[in-house]
Amino acid sequence: MGLALKRLSLATQVADILRAEIGNGVWKDWLPSERELSRTLHISRNTCRGGLRLLQRETLIEPVKGRGIRLIQPVKHRENARSNGHGHTVGVIMPHSLALMPPHSGVVLDKLREELTMFGAQICTYDCPGGYKRNPATALERLVTHHRHDCWVLTRSTEAMQAWFMRRGIPCVISGSVYSGMKLPFADQDRRALCRHAAGHFIALGHRRIAFLNRRHRTAGDLESEEGFLEAVRASSHRDIDARLVYHDDTRDMAIKQLGTLWRGGSSPTALLIANPYCYLSVASALAAKGLAVPADLSLISRDDETFLTYLQPEPARYILDPSRLARKLVSVIRPLLQHTTANRENGKILSRFEAGGTCRAIESRGKPAGL
Repeated sequence: MGLALKRLSLATQVADILRAEIGNGVWKDWLPSERELSRTLHISRNTCRGGLRLLQRETLIEPVKGRGIRLIQPVKHRENARSNGHGHTVGVIMPHSLALMPPHSGVVLDKLREELTMFGAQICTYDCPGGYKRNPATALERLVTHHRHDCWVLTRSTEAMQAWFMRRGIPCVISGSVYSGMKLPFADQDRRALCRHAAGHFIALGHRRIAFLNRRHRTAGDLESEEGFLEAVRASSHRDIDARLVYHDDTRDMAIKQLGTLWRGGSSPTALLIANPYCYLSVASALAAKGLAVPADLSLISRDDETFLTYLQPEPARYILDPSRLARKLVSVIRPLLQHTTANRENGKILSRFEAGGTCRAIESRGKPAGL
């Protein structure tokens, strides 16, 4: 017997998502505009128009010139849609549009979409800058009121955002780490373990002056990274280790400024761990501009991975996590929420693979690199 997997067109997937949203009662009489739907779903206007045409053929909607898209025949109820495998919907909240997110985030989202589609669930994405402010309540309340989903996925979430969802008891999963005291399901790479490994790797290579260039606006994962870095220093038998923490604000200028700070007043580090692969580029280019070589003058490790790092020479030492693994881990904690069972409380941490690259070297002397 020959079996063929059915591949749904993008227009069909759009129609499935909109049909599920209608069935969930998200819209009463009118759909949002074509422009707004395209922006929310991160699709082209043509793809959105194709999905709307399919719903029009089903006599679910009717374009009304000058007014918008009117609902004609609402989907009877949610369970009918679920019986066809397209009733579950998951809302993904992001601080910016997908175009402004790191490439790795887009890959993870695509993999998550594939995994959930196999389970019969659909994804809707929302860029909600207000949800990432100091007080996110108003923006989040508006979002969850106007868009009903079985579960929400929070990306790059702040402590205030996680606390709001926990207080409200709204089903959600954290794509990333959770802050202390937050009893929410999550999935993330084990940043504490990888930064503990990074500091231990430097120490094993003979470095005694090491630094961690971390993000100033620290997420839970950044805080765990710091803890892991310092754990390795405290666990070392070497008591002469000078370990420093400095912070950047995810910009080129600040990364370069902080690099200069490390070389002023006292012994400079011989090894540097960097959070944010873009800031790794800033540091590497600043060193090259000053005539300093990596790793001859300074050993570097990038905590995070992006595809573009493979194009650097020497290729950076870094920690690589397969996006498919993260997506599957996310699905494992999302599924119980879609099935209205107890959320999965298993350890949501995933170990990354260390890529040694060519940016670390063993040292015998403790000579100071030339000043910046």
